[in-house]
Amino acid sequence: MRYTNFHTTALCSPTRACLLTGRNHHSVGMRFVSNIDSGFSNSRGVISPSAATMAEMFRDHGYGTFALGKWHFATLEDCSPEGTILAPRNPGVEPWDKLHDANKAVYLRMQEAFAGFLDHTADQVGRLIDFLEMIDLLDDTIVMSVSDNSANQETGTSLGTPL
Repeated sequence: MRYTNFHTTALCSPTRACLLTGRNHHSVGMRFVSNIDSGFSNSRGVISPSAATMAEMFRDHGYGTFALGKWHFATLEDCSPEGTILAPRNPGVEPWDKLHDANKAVYLRMQEAFAGFLDHTADQVGRLIDFLEMIDLLDDTIVMSVSDNSANQETGTSLGTPL
C-alpha cells in the first residue's frame, strides 16, 4: 500500500480520519474536529460507518492491526454526557498569555526537549524497521508515524489565541 496525495488539514481529527480511511476528510464526515457536529454529512464529528478504515480493510484480508496514540475522535456527547463537569485547571497551571517571560522560556525549552525526544524516537523506529527487514517481515508490515500537524488558520486571533 502506498499513500499518494495524502491530505492533511492542520487539525487533528480530520487529518487522522484521512490517515485511517485513505480518503478526503469531507467524504468521511470529519470536516472539522470531532467535537463539532454540524448536522451536515461532511461534518458529523465521527467517521461515517460507510467509510471503512484501512484497518477494517486489512482485517478483511487476513492482517492483524494495532494502533496507539491520541486520535481525537469522540464527539462532545460521548465525552460530556449530561451532568458532566469539566475538571478545573490544574493548580499552578496558568494560561500562556498570563505567564512571565521566564516561565515562557522554560516551557519553550521543554518543547525543545520534546523535539529531541521525537528525534530519538525516529532513530528507534529506524531500528525497528531494520529488524523487521532482517527477519523478513518488513514487506508484511505497515508502519505509520504522524506527529503534530501544526498550526491551523481557524484558531487565529479571533478566538484569542496569538498567532
